[in-house]
Amino acid sequence: GFDVVETGNFDHFNVQNTKIVSRSGNMEDARRIAEILGIEPQHVLREESPDFYLDVTLIIGEDFESLNLN
Repeated sequence: GFDVVETGNFDHFNVQNTKIVSRSGNMEDARRIAEILGIEPQHVLREESPDFYLDVTLIIGEDFESLNLN
């Protein structure tokens, strides 16, 4: 039920925990995705940016094997 608009690599590879970053400021959307994937609430961040034409950014960390991807 989500539209993926772009994929790519983060600016570095030493991200321990997967993070959801709210770009639109709508934290409900970010929290909903985090809940679906099993991401802890402390890893849901708000970094609004008018340069991004999307709601959230998913940064996959080293804990990716613990995510609920089914």
